[in-house]
Amino acid sequence: MDVKTYLRSDSRMKDGKNYQGVLRRDDGTYHPNFRPIHTGRGFYVQRYASEVANELLWALEGLVED
Repeated sequence: MDVKTYLRSDSRMKDGKNYQGVLRRDDGTYHPNFRPIHTGRGFYVQRYASEVANELLWALEGLVED
């Protein structure tokens, strides 16, 4: 989990100093993260695109409620 802090009085957080605030969950965004691919012998663009599309569908089905 990443925690963002926005300070009103200090430009940087100081060790040992107490700060008042609220923790809230950010809406965030979904974005695909692709591994490097090798496009040598045996690589087919259509098959790769089809497999990527299927993985995106399966991942989103697990994240989005009906």
